[in-house]
Amino acid sequence: TEVDSIFFTRNEEAGYWSTIILNNSTNANKLEFCRIEYGNKIDNFNGNMWYDMSGSISSLKSKGTIKNCFVGNNNINGVHIEAWASSNMLVIKNSKIFNNNFGIYSTLVNNSNYDTLYCNNEFKFNSIGIRVSSNGHFNGVIANNLFQYNGTGISCNEGNFIIYNNDISNNSFGITL
Repeated sequence: TEVDSIFFTRNEEAGYWSTIILNNSTNANKLEFCRIEYGNKIDNFNGNMWYDMSGSISSLKSKGTIKNCFVGNNNINGVHIEAWASSNMLVIKNSKIFNNNFGIYSTLVNNSNYDTLYCNNEFKFNSIGIRVSSNGHFNGVIANNLFQYNGTGISCNEGNFIIYNNDISNNSFGITL
């Protein structure tokens, strides 16, 4: 519950730990009522491929839900989604994503299809609230979120996103496409 949250944080006054990895999972992963802070990144070698795990939560070809969480104060990105698979869905809702490089950084490679839903979240003090970079078919909904005090609220260079009913204010840039 919110009162009884699970903490993922550093052990000392300074420094960062690594990342929570959701790796190639077809099961519905769930992170609920978690406080995830002071994470970093790792470069993960898997077979002949390098995967960039650059979020305190890094999702590689996985589906799941991040709900009612605080994700903040991380050395790099709050959540990094690297999608290579078809018919996967990641939902992030009712969460506070503060003081990261990118709040959520989504990358899609190899012309895969991937669906995302980001709703009812707060994004504050990130360089970019949500950053989507794609060379495939990234479908998603960004709805009912609050974007304040970020460098850019939402940045999408490709993909098929429906963006509606967001409060985007007091950022250097609102939406860049």
